[in-house]
Amino acid sequence: MQIGNTLQAVAVRLLSAIACCALLGCDLGRDADLAALAGDLSLPPAQLTGVVFEGYAAGARDLLISAATAEVDSSGGVARLEKVMILFAQEERGRTRITAPHAEFRLDSDDFLLTGGVEGTTQDGDRFVTDEVRYEHERRKLYSSSGVRVERENLKLKADGMELDVATRSLKLTGRVQANMNGGS
Repeated sequence: MQIGNTLQAVAVRLLSAIACCALLGCDLGRDADLAALAGDLSLPPAQLTGVVFEGYAAGARDLLISAATAEVDSSGGVARLEKVMILFAQEERGRTRITAPHAEFRLDSDDFLLTGGVEGTTQDGDRFVTDEVRYEHERRKLYSSSGVRVERENLKLKADGMELDVATRSLKLTGRVQANMNGGS
């Protein structure tokens, strides 16, 4: 998934520059330096509601991101989302759904940081809760260095952090780990 497509951003700036020049009566003769004009154009952050981003791999949708609101700052290379839901979907491993009050997406890398109390559930019913989660798109992994609680059937775990491989659904708990089985202590 490429939320921040550089080529598209350049095209938008170039078209905006041409439109501004047309409105202002600028001369767009052969000697006009449109690339320089587009580079100088600074667009304000875009405010959006009801946002949905989709990511595809091998021709199939493997990621869906929705948010109640978003502020997309193309010059800063970031999108700030509120009331976020992320769905990682893969046929062989099932779905993982993650929700958070806030997210910040890097438009150049598709990495993101979820904050404000993050909850995740798998199709099998496993659940995790933590303060914040960082996603590295290149590695397709979720990381948390804040305390995490994991609940599985008849098993409750607490750890200092976690690492979740999105592709394999492999979970690694980090730091001090505590386990309660069958509701006992």
